[in-house]
Amino acid sequence: MSASPPRVKRPLFLQIALLTASLLFFSLFGLGFSVRAVNEDTLKRMAQGLQHLALEDVSRVIHDALRNVEDRLEMAARIIVDTKDPQNVPELLAALVSGSSDFDSLGIYDREGAKIDVIREGGSQTELPQALDAELLLVAEKQGSALAISGFSSGLVVVPIRAQSQVTGYAAAKIHFAFLSEFIQNLSIAHFPGLEAPILITDVNGEIHLPQGAKEKVKLPQSIISMLKLASTGSVSEVVKWDGEEQLITFQALPGRPLVIMVREPTSVVFASLAEVRKRVWIAVGVALALALVFSYLLALGVTRPIRSLLQQAKHLAERRFDQRVHLRSQSEIAVLAHALNQAAEELAASEARIQKEVEIRRDLSRYLPKEVVEEIVQRKQEMALGGIRKEITVLFADVVGFTPIAERLKPEDTVALLNELFTLLTEIVFRHKGIVDKFIGDSVMAIFGAPHFQPDHPQRAVECAEDMLRFLDVGNARWEKSFGVRIELALGIASGECVIGNIGSEQRMEYTAIGDTVNTAARLEAIARPNQILLAESTAHKIEGFELIDRGLREIPGKQAPIRVFEVVV
Repeated sequence: MSASPPRVKRPLFLQIALLTASLLFFSLFGLGFSVRAVNEDTLKRMAQGLQHLALEDVSRVIHDALRNVEDRLEMAARIIVDTKDPQNVPELLAALVSGSSDFDSLGIYDREGAKIDVIREGGSQTELPQALDAELLLVAEKQGSALAISGFSSGLVVVPIRAQSQVTGYAAAKIHFAFLSEFIQNLSIAHFPGLEAPILITDVNGEIHLPQGAKEKVKLPQSIISMLKLASTGSVSEVVKWDGEEQLITFQALPGRPLVIMVREPTSVVFASLAEVRKRVWIAVGVALALALVFSYLLALGVTRPIRSLLQQAKHLAERRFDQRVHLRSQSEIAVLAHALNQAAEELAASEARIQKEVEIRRDLSRYLPKEVVEEIVQRKQEMALGGIRKEITVLFADVVGFTPIAERLKPEDTVALLNELFTLLTEIVFRHKGIVDKFIGDSVMAIFGAPHFQPDHPQRAVECAEDMLRFLDVGNARWEKSFGVRIELALGIASGECVIGNIGSEQRMEYTAIGDTVNTAARLEAIARPNQILLAESTAHKIEGFELIDRGLREIPGKQAPIRVFEVVV
């Protein structure tokens, strides 16, 4: 019998209280940190707000310019499609180009993206590509327009030409972003005075396109380029180290455009007013830390020694070394904790054998019986004798349609791998709906709902399970077509009724299963089901709700003397 725990003569809380009292003197210094943190957060939010305003202004200007070009191109598309006299089309397009201040050349391309003609304003030197990228055409056709960055500070705008809702060609023009330089410069002076190039426009690959002063092919640091992907879902604001100093950077992607607007501001500018506060706080913290360390060290000497012993005993327990004990001379709560750890070691050592035995029993039985039955056997709720009890259950059969031709096409090893993957998928779905897998019969699965534990909604669970099998089969087929070159289709049959559930077989070899006409009915329904069809017996159809059913009438079922009424679940 274990000895009683020692009495507490020197409470641990008293020792901790002494340490707390000594540190309380320095708590005022923490207030300085709090004030500094609040001020820093306020300044950061103000800077982020200003950056967001600048982003919105630049985004609006770019959007308006691109929208104007797109409107012109759509007008050109209407001229090409709606003008009755084709001879007037070049003249009208030339007038459209000369009347635009945003572009001086208009390219007409066929359905495949090959250039047909270019309408130029006098003196225009703008070059348009001989052919448009296929991916760019897909974006233009899907979204109504597309923008591709085509060199430094310029972009190619493409609009589809539609006739009777069919795309017959494309209109394209090159827009130069140089008009943004003056706007960005004025905006930078107004919001970020004294900073060099605080507003930048980049593409999704990090290549800087504006301001014009930036050199061609200059790219952002890799750490910042990785953040551009986040900007595609909205604005992103982070503090990032760039050019040897920390900068507060805000990104915003242009919706539907391959451009990202970026505003940067050094944190030394954002938090300039905090420099003096930070200096004073660090001095105070240094003094406080030195004094706290002295007092903490003196008090910790009497506390940490026994704690080390407790830590070592905890490690022994974690390593399952239950024969180790800890012995302390302390008269505080630590001594009580040491006693508890020693007692825990004794109890864990005693239970180790019992746990190991149960693990071995579960492992052995789970090879032959459903998990639920194994748990009942281990807990002595389920007898291992032959026999069973009558229960109302729902039985589901799922069979691979046309498996013989599939097996003939595949190697035996591939056939086994395919079945294993399929059975794994179907088993997980059965378990998700709280059913049990009774057995695998060749290329089919038999599942039971409502046993061994009663489930009042077992018909509903079975039908939902069948629907999930067909639904997740699409996911599996995507892999199986790629790996084995085959598609799997299932035929499913479901029936509800009373069966005998229990251990069937012999004293030497038994199986936990269900026996009864309900099992035969479900198997017969599966046999007559078409690919990816779920057939229900009337006993199941009348007990479910929320499904769309088709009454297939009375059907002659092989092996049944009288016809039964069959229902189909609309998937």
